[in-house]
Amino acid sequence: MQKEIDIEYSVGTLRVSSTKQGLQGESHEQQKEQIERRAEQLSTLLGKKIIIKKWFKFTESASGSLDMQPVNEVTEYCSNPENKVKYFFFKSIDRMTRGGSIVYGFLKQQLAKVGVQCVDVYGIVGFSEVNTLEHLGVKYPWSVFSPTWTTEMLEAERSKGEVETS
Repeated sequence: MQKEIDIEYSVGTLRVSSTKQGLQGESHEQQKEQIERRAEQLSTLLGKKIIIKKWFKFTESASGSLDMQPVNEVTEYCSNPENKVKYFFFKSIDRMTRGGSIVYGFLKQQLAKVGVQCVDVYGIVGFSEVNTLEHLGVKYPWSVFSPTWTTEMLEAERSKGEVETS
């Protein structure tokens, strides 16, 4: 008897800042191929079938304030429980947002509140959580942290800095 494979749904975001970047740099198609490979890797790792049910394609800057972020459309879609989204794929933090650590952190927390895990192609965004009080058998919101959070924040700030210096 064959074991049933769990299916989990996800969304993918493809963003370039300009039409020129899409033609000369990392095009929507290139990003999509990389994200599909990462989704396949994650499917194998988790032993679940991950289906990207919706793609969001943007050709615009993501360097604005929180209310000007292209991915707000994605967070709105993911927030609807009827869509059953578990993962949000993007190539890299700078393809998600150029708004810095405050904007990135807020977007990531909004997604986490509705049970959606962010996944980047490069593995900067981690999955694990550490409970610093696990040895005592207790858990509080403040005792749990992500070991990759600091790296993610640094990457978000680097991405913002690239915009400011270019």
